[in-house]
Parts: sequence; C-alpha cells; structure tokens
Amino acid sequence: MATSIKWVVDTNIVRGANPASDKPMAKKCAEFLNFIKQHKHMVVMTDDISQEWNKQRPTSGDRNNTYMSKFSKDWRSSMVARGLVYFCKIADTDKFYHSAKLDEEKTIKDAHLIDAVLNTEGICIIASDEDNCRKAFLKIAQTEEKIKCIVWLNPTDSSLTIFDSQKLESLILNETFLKLISRTS
Repeated sequence: MATSIKWVVDTNIVRGANPASDKPMAKKCAEFLNFIKQHKHMVVMTDDISQEWNKQRPTSGDRNNTYMSKFSKDWRSSMVARGLVYFCKIADTDKFYHSAKLDEEKTIKDAHLIDAVLNTEGICIIASDEDNCRKAFLKIAQTEEKIKCIVWLNPTDSSLTIFDSQKLESLILNETFLKLISRTS
C-alpha cells in the first residue's frame, strides 16, 4: 500500500476551486482538491494556514462570509470529518523566516507554506499556483540547506518543482504520486 501524501494547500487553490465555473483554473483547483480527498491524502493545517483560509471578505463581519466557495467549504468539512487533516503546531522560533533572509514580500507572505512542510513528517508537498514565490524559494534553496527538501506542485498547470533531485527518488517510488503525475500530464 502506498504511503499517504500530506499536502500544504495554498489558500489561492482552496479559494479558487469551483467545479461549476466556466474558468479552467477554477475547475483544475476543484479537480485537485477532489484528487486529495479521493486518494485519502492529508491536508496540513497550521494556525497560519487556517487564518488565511478563514479570512473574511472586507465588506462583511459575518463569520461565514469567507472568500471560499461553497465547494471549498464542503471539501474542507469533508476532509475534517474523514480525519484527513493533519494539524501542525509551529512555534515562532521554528518558523523559517526567523532563520532565512527573506527580503522579498512574496517570500515572506508565503513562508508559512515552507514552515508547514518543514514541520511535517513524511512526504509533504506544497500545492500553490504562486509561481513567483516558488521561483524565489527555489533561489533561496541554493544556499539554504533546510529547504532543499521542498516539492512544489502547481495544480493549475501541472508544473512540478523539486528543489533537490534526491527528493525525486522517494516520490517516484510512491504509487499515488505517480497516479497524480499521470493524471495531470
């Protein structure tokens, strides 16, 4: 049996998911979230990720008026109900931005994704369509040994970035990862 993959799903993927949308990107995000659920993978939830997912629309004080679509809210509830959410506590001292030189706003904004991977055991992959951020972290990985373990998938265009080629070997041996790659090709 294949090992379950843990996914750090960026807010833009969750918020953008809508299978009924006319927009291809929204459909791809929804397909990706369904893939995670169908294969019983886990989604990593930290305090920072939860706060970002729950961010309310600026025009409303209503707790239920988040940026998430109904599909995304239902998906999240289903993942929690199935026990497929990996809750990860990260101490401030363990946060990546304390140890690295994160000059650019785009890296500081999404450093919590790196924190989640670094504090999660097993195969853990970032899912985000923030390509500028991915490129910035890839550059940082050249000098920061700590983040060379990162694998980053953009589910909207199926691009995969492996910060260190040694990580590829463990992924290739994972049966469900191969299903994902063949599905997105």
